[in-house]
Amino acid sequence: MQSKDDPVPGVVVVFRVHTPYLEAHAFGGKTVSLGRDGILGAADERVSREHARVSHDGDGFLVEDLGSKNGTYVGGVRIEGKRRVPAGSVIRVGRTLLLLEDDVRPLRNGTVLVREDAVIGPLLRRAIDGATRAATTADTLLIVGETGVGKELIARAFHSAGPYNKGPFFPVSCASIPSEGAERQLFGAKRGAISGASKDEEGYVQAAANGVLFLDYIAELELGAQAKVLRFLETREVVQLGATKAEAVRAGVCATTNRPLAEEVRAGRFREDLYYRVVSNTVTLPPLRERAVEMPWILAHALKKMDKTLVAHVSLVEACLTRPWHGNVRELTGAIAAAAKLALEEGPEVRAQHLGENVGIALTSTGRSLKAMGDKLTEESIRKALADQNGNVSAAARALGVHRTQLYRLIERLDIDDVTAG
Repeated sequence: MQSKDDPVPGVVVVFRVHTPYLEAHAFGGKTVSLGRDGILGAADERVSREHARVSHDGDGFLVEDLGSKNGTYVGGVRIEGKRRVPAGSVIRVGRTLLLLEDDVRPLRNGTVLVREDAVIGPLLRRAIDGATRAATTADTLLIVGETGVGKELIARAFHSAGPYNKGPFFPVSCASIPSEGAERQLFGAKRGAISGASKDEEGYVQAAANGVLFLDYIAELELGAQAKVLRFLETREVVQLGATKAEAVRAGVCATTNRPLAEEVRAGRFREDLYYRVVSNTVTLPPLRERAVEMPWILAHALKKMDKTLVAHVSLVEACLTRPWHGNVRELTGAIAAAAKLALEEGPEVRAQHLGENVGIALTSTGRSLKAMGDKLTEESIRKALADQNGNVSAAARALGVHRTQLYRLIERLDIDDVTAG
């Protein structure tokens, strides 16, 4: 018997013709029909009345083409008959795109808010709500997430919702603070305390008074500066270089990291006492590949900002959905801007060909390009990796140093059976 807390697998419509979309359908033990007579309706004339069906049998997802005129594609590869595919797979029927999700509960009745500065889908909204709640109960927040994922957006939500919202939001890139001058930049210096200090100098902490100090990439601070940050967090007092007494500074603090801080502590690069102080209130922001339902909206928003006549072709959206985007939203929007410039020379539709073959997939976990690893991605090496991992695609992808989606597409092309999603 299924508990209310159990995940609910389903399929999510994310794009139709030229338009981003968000409509989640749970399987509920039933097969879902993809066609004009099924959940898709008549919006896409290239979809057959009975085009394909998808189901979940407890062991995973099954996709079956029903002899459609224009074909059914998984991860950009046309399938024949019934195929078992992993969660996260991108299905294309006509000019409509769908995602297979292990749990559609967060997406059911979900909406996407498009703002001038951001596209906020259901999962990003969860993170924002977490920061908003934290702002009402705590004066410190840690945001964990990969580079380019949108951590500053969460930090600004923390600022807006808390008691310091009338004061400044003061961002500081800890990676840009030199180790020899960290204390001076963070906490300031009295006149004559050090060479070149001809007058009292305000530090970043004082500049954030009555607002929120945003310490981006806090793990980049050297250990001595970390100790001073800890003292400020515990006392909300600052001692400037050359000062004889402490100065009270009322401010909230929001820090970010793209590294696991517990591992940084074990490696001796992050103070354990500071770790316990900042980790008590944490919001984790999922990477873009786990918020794939946002991608069509981000694409449409980015294109409209470039030129209001531009629209995304289904091939562009499909290509973006099947790539890992290690640089997340920052990398995606940069790539779309470049693609749009190329497309403007030809017409209003931005297609996958404008994106480039390797954009969004250039880096693997080892930092090497997929093109440079071509000698590893032979049919023999892929079959061996799958055999070594008992058919587990995710484990085989890690062993080969490629993204799971890329490996799955190669498996489809090579017609390799007996694999599992992992």
